[in-house]
Amino acid sequence: MRASRVIGSAIGVFMLAVAVPAAAQTAPAASAPASKIEIGILGGLSSVQNVGGLAGGQVAFKITPTIHFVAEGVWMQDVVTRAQLNAAAGFATYLTAVQGKTAAVTLDAPATYGGAGLRVLIPMQGSVHPYIAAGAGMAKVVKRPTFTLAGSDITTQLATYGVTLGSDLTGDVTKLAITGGLGILIDRHKLSFDVGVRLTSIQTDGQKTNALRGQIGISYKF
Repeated sequence: MRASRVIGSAIGVFMLAVAVPAAAQTAPAASAPASKIEIGILGGLSSVQNVGGLAGGQVAFKITPTIHFVAEGVWMQDVVTRAQLNAAAGFATYLTAVQGKTAAVTLDAPATYGGAGLRVLIPMQGSVHPYIAAGAGMAKVVKRPTFTLAGSDITTQLATYGVTLGSDLTGDVTKLAITGGLGILIDRHKLSFDVGVRLTSIQTDGQKTNALRGQIGISYKF
């Protein structure tokens, strides 16, 4: 499953949301209750090389009706890169050649991101509001390789087979992360629905980890 499929439908919703309200709305929508703070949850999919789940939460504070300060915390199931998978596969090939037995490896890299930034709404009549967003924070990536030899897990015994993994394949790292994207907000009285896409670029050593996020959120207004 390619990353473009993960976010394609969300982008389509965004484009539709921009066009439909202007064409279909015949009367101003009823004003939503005045609120300054929204607290909600997020869910969806994320992808770097593999597609995985996404979950989190966000808090938004309205600086003005169209400019919101947003803080978010997001867990992404797997942000492993193609370069990391290739490097891990190289060790498995080495083990197969040296040991004369079939070696295999799996590698996943769950990540957590916490950051804050601005969400800027595009002024439109009605309850549907397209927006752009940008922010920054920190992300922790945990790399979890599993090596097997002839079907037996040897991950904790790699040194005895002459294999030493680098920090690109094992351990955890916390790095600066930059996020940007777009979406739509849909107001429903005390609730707000957020459909959006994000690119979160984690500044990992050697190669940036660029995670595409397609997400849906629901928030309660205070």
